[in-house]
Amino acid sequence: MRALVQSGSGGGASDLWLVDLRTGAMNRLTHGGQSGLGVWLPDGVRLVYPRANSEGGDSVVVRRLDGAGGECEIARAANPVFVTGVTPDGREVIYSDFGKRDGRLHLAAVDGAAASREIPAEGGGYEMAGTLSPDGKWLTDVTNRTHREEVCLRRLDGSGGSWQLTNNQGGGVRWGRDKRELFVVTGEILMRVPLAARGDDLSIGPAEPLFDVPPTPTESSLREYEYDPVHDRFLFARPPRGVSERREIAVSLSWAKRLKSRLGEKHGERR
Repeated sequence: MRALVQSGSGGGASDLWLVDLRTGAMNRLTHGGQSGLGVWLPDGVRLVYPRANSEGGDSVVVRRLDGAGGECEIARAANPVFVTGVTPDGREVIYSDFGKRDGRLHLAAVDGAAASREIPAEGGGYEMAGTLSPDGKWLTDVTNRTHREEVCLRRLDGSGGSWQLTNNQGGGVRWGRDKRELFVVTGEILMRVPLAARGDDLSIGPAEPLFDVPPTPTESSLREYEYDPVHDRFLFARPPRGVSERREIAVSLSWAKRLKSRLGEKHGERR
């Protein structure tokens, strides 16, 4: 792990920055303060992330780190979205609806050649923060089917059942080396969930607590941290020593007008 992309800087604005882990140098990748968390593609030179569009929703875009060719839109939604996963071959990314009571997971082709498709949901409530196993066969998500956000695991193709991996609210899933483990955050504790492959099936062991983690500045279902499988280490962001945690309130203007518009759309759909 030589570099990472982080979102900043707050104040209701969010842009992406490239951070060199060897020197600490930061290079701003996006401007305008309307970009969300993104994912690296396997080629190591492209990113996929959401950006607010002129229609009040989000576009999912692809761009090179050097900016060549600009942003290429591959999907569009009428609501905010998060991009959280990528297939092992780098051909598709997973994004999820945010702020919708029945939010779903979607797959979008990175080349934009096909329309995005919804991943069939397993039940009621919403599903978000989807991630894929290293072999692309298994999908994790965060769902509130139990009236609390929990991490669940199932096959991407929809066959078979599913497993609930947390019991006291969880999020921030990261897959470990090969398909032998994954990591989740429950409360403020990082947990390791051991996995054992048995043919095409997985055997799931009991979760093991590893260590306490810093409070998250983003949604608890997402968690901003990274796992380096090569050196078996974790990277978390925390305020510098002697600096208190920064807390902000973002004020949304004209929300009543937008709410009225959304309610009007839903009323029209019922007709």
